[in-house]
Amino acid sequence: MGSNVGQFPAVQRSIGPAAVLVISTAVPPNIVEQSNHPDYYFWNTNSEHMTELME
Repeated sequence: MGSNVGQFPAVQRSIGPAAVLVISTAVPPNIVEQSNHPDYYFWNTNSEHMTELME
């Protein structure tokens, strides 16, 4: 058995140019500001009558 000390594995090289495809949005359309979140949550869950929980 030979020693592998000081040897590096073979490097893989690409043949053509690299390409990356990204499809995304910077700001999602369903974002809710943190200051409006309690009002939005209670409206969305039909729990607007539980105002004591909002505080």
